[in-house]
Formats: sequence, structure tokens, C-alpha cells
Amino acid sequence: MRDYNPFSGQGQWYKGNLHAHSTCSDGMYTPEELKDIYMRHGYSFLALSDHLVFNYHRDLCEDNFLFYPAMEGKTQPGEPNPACNSYRLFHMQVLQAPWLPSENPFADGERQVPPRAESREEYYRISQKYVDDMRARGNLVTLNHPIWSRLTWEDLMALDGTFAMEIFNSEVAVDGMDTGCGVALWDLMLRAGKRIWGIATDDCHNKIKVGPEHKLRVKITEQHPRFASCKGWVNVWAEELTVKSIGKALEAGRFYSSTGPDITHFEVREGEVILECSPAKKIEFITYPCRGHAVSDPLGADLVCANWLLPAGASYVRAQVIGADGKVAWTNPIFLD
Repeated sequence: MRDYNPFSGQGQWYKGNLHAHSTCSDGMYTPEELKDIYMRHGYSFLALSDHLVFNYHRDLCEDNFLFYPAMEGKTQPGEPNPACNSYRLFHMQVLQAPWLPSENPFADGERQVPPRAESREEYYRISQKYVDDMRARGNLVTLNHPIWSRLTWEDLMALDGTFAMEIFNSEVAVDGMDTGCGVALWDLMLRAGKRIWGIATDDCHNKIKVGPEHKLRVKITEQHPRFASCKGWVNVWAEELTVKSIGKALEAGRFYSSTGPDITHFEVREGEVILECSPAKKIEFITYPCRGHAVSDPLGADLVCANWLLPAGASYVRAQVIGADGKVAWTNPIFLD
């Protein structure tokens, strides 16, 4: 069982959102407005991953705020599953990774037409090719909102090369349909041997549908219960606020995700898992194939650390921190083999 600390070495914490939509696609806020919102909430970076358009927003970057170049892409099945209409399809975040070899990086403002398949078998082939092509063009790829997308186990296991998946998506968590949390699917993939990180994002559009047949989109304010910005984020341990430094830390899993609590330390040392965090009511360690371990504070929410001697045979360990208000933070797994 190896020792590992994902937050060791030189660095500092950078808070960011990897999935957001602006008026460059179907979001209701301009990039400038979103920059103001996220900076006011203590964020250091934001990926405006507008649909099928790759944007850099270099003119809006500052020394203390980075726009991470990104796009939300998808592949389109030609034969929708009649049980869930056209919802069952892959949405994928494309995040620039300038350290990867590429002869054809995205141009600023470049648009895509989603590749289309005429059968489910062909859909897997074109989706895998899409992931491969995006990586060949110098990008990291994530798997977005798997519950909202009605993805099946076969779908989740069909793709290789996605470095992360959304385990929390605030847009579909606050829309009343309870499709924002994909943690159980994440664990199933980890149990099957997929080495994939978990990310919490906003996917903010910040609109509601009103009027006849819900065709009118209305911009909502930060006070509205359906406002999705600043609800789920990643805290990245990186050396500096640059695309390369943040991106390489993301690729390596040197971050945790949260809807509230802070995690300040997480490591495996001499067979023991150790975690430190902001005050919490419960700390959970999740392992496989053996069952994990939980520590609770029965009198309040004053837990700030926990440790546990890992059982022999565990393939990975990850942790969840639950605050007094029920909000959660998730570490990435430490793989023990």
C-alpha cells in the first residue's frame, strides 16, 4: 500500500468552476457579468464552456482571475431511446491542455457541429473518436451530468480517455428534477477499475422557462432559488494561476470538489488515511471491495480531522465531508495498488 498526498509540494489553493454558460451560447449572463459574480465569491478561475463554441476570453483575464479556455461538446445519436426521448447522449467538457502534443489546437471562437450516429453501436464508436480527437487537439475531456443525460452503465463504461466526470452539477440539482448528483455512478466506475476523477460544477444558465409551452427564457437574479452559479466548485492545489499549472493539477487529481466544506489535508501514510477539514458533522471514508468507515459528531458539527487504518485489499480510498448544513465536499480517490 503506497503513501500518497495529492496536496504535497509547492502550491496554493485556487477555487474554480469548470462548467458555465454565458450569452455566447444559451446562458443569460454575459462573460463580463459572470466574471464579476465569480470574483465576488472568491473564485480564481472560470471555464466558460459554451455549447459547441471554444472560447478563450483572454481580454477578460487578470493577474488574479483566469478564464480557462473551454467548450461543452456532444455527440448526437441518430436513434433516440424512446424511453427517454433524446436525452440519452454524451455531453463532454473540453478543457484546453496546452502541454499535450497538438498540431491543431482550437482557434478562439471556433464552432463545432456535433458528430451524429445512426445506431447505438455506431454512437459508441463516434463518441470514442470524439474523445480521442479532442485529446489529439490538446484538450482534457470530462463526462458531464450523467444522471440528467440518462446515461446507462453500458454508456459510462463505453468511453476511455475522459479524465473526470461530474459528480455534482448545480444547474440540474436546483431545477427540481434531482439529477445533479452522480456520486454513486462514480463509485461504480471506480469499482470497475476506471481511474477517473470527480468534479463539482455549476453548469449555470441562470434562467427559467415561462409562458406558453415554456418557450420564454427569463434571466434570474442571484437571490432566485434556481440561480446555479457558485453552488459547486473545485479547489485546485497548483503552483500558479495559469492554464498549464491549473490544468496539469486537474489532470493529476490534485484537487477536491465541494458545495460547502473545505478540505485542507488528505493523504495515505503507512497504511492510514488522514483527513483535515473545516468543522463538519460527519467524515466518511469510502473504499472497495471492503466497506469504509465514518466518524460523526453526535453533539454538533465540530469534527476537523479523522484518520483510519485502511483494511488490507482496498483498491482505493476517497473521503466525503458533510457540514452542519448538509453540504458536501469530496476528495478524489487515492489508488492504493
